[in-house]
Amino acid sequence: MPGAAGAVHQLVFGLAFSFASAQGNEACWRVGFSYDSCCSPPRPDCFDSLYTYEVCCLNDGSDSQLPQDCHRKEDVPNLPRQLQCRGTHWVTADEWAGFFWAHQLSQALGTSFLGWPNITALLHKANESMQARHASEEDCIFGFAAVILHSLAGIEKAAGSDAARKASSYAHRLLQRASGLEDCRWLQMINHDMFDHYNLVMGLEGRFHGWCPPDAPRVYVYDMGDLADRPISCARIGFWGSEVYIDRFLRHAGCRTQDAEAADLFFIPLYLTCWELQVGKHLTKEAKFLSFSALDGVLIRFCR
Repeated sequence: MPGAAGAVHQLVFGLAFSFASAQGNEACWRVGFSYDSCCSPPRPDCFDSLYTYEVCCLNDGSDSQLPQDCHRKEDVPNLPRQLQCRGTHWVTADEWAGFFWAHQLSQALGTSFLGWPNITALLHKANESMQARHASEEDCIFGFAAVILHSLAGIEKAAGSDAARKASSYAHRLLQRASGLEDCRWLQMINHDMFDHYNLVMGLEGRFHGWCPPDAPRVYVYDMGDLADRPISCARIGFWGSEVYIDRFLRHAGCRTQDAEAADLFFIPLYLTCWELQVGKHLTKEAKFLSFSALDGVLIRFCR
């Protein structure tokens, strides 16, 4: 249950605890939250509009509509080993469960969901060494692949687009290896909308790399450096993506030319909303002016 911002219920029920289960609603107690730490006395940062004090502390869960883990404890031993997610020396079973659970909640709450665990730390632990990586593959192959895909924007920001593409390719190799397995956590709990579009913006979507007819117009796409860089993080949330998709489609299209003299159309990609939210808002007015003034040295001008 996330300690997310939300409508916090300030409820006074007198003897209500006498009617509640000693542990409240078990569906609430994950990722460090517990009945003892949240309910007695009520701790406001434990609750939000979905996980309220009433639902979690005064309800035994018998009629709860909260999201449930599709892996029932009694069924786990009968699953293929790579789907059991029992935990390793590096990543615990609770950490895997918390990751899947957060993804499930994000499907219900959308971008307002603030209860993500530290995914960067989880990836680091799962990928800390060759031994850790192998253990993660054998213990929770879909969870490991999902953690990598979830982390691509951060990988791109920290290490560049090539590193993000390599990580994406590795995650998809894991999924291919597990293609004969069926995991309800991967199919039902993971929020695939968060990363299904990444292959397009990274140029890994083969259907957009078609042959260009001889008489078709050629497109020249300017290299705008930082103002059209990091497409994954810029396409990750909300309307930002509209700045990225046309650029990436043209950038990877068969009719793109690297010769500006041979071009019929010119496209100047500027991820200005993304740049403003990620970079510009941290700059002074003077620094922002200098950044845009530098564009004069980037744009090629033609007189035809």
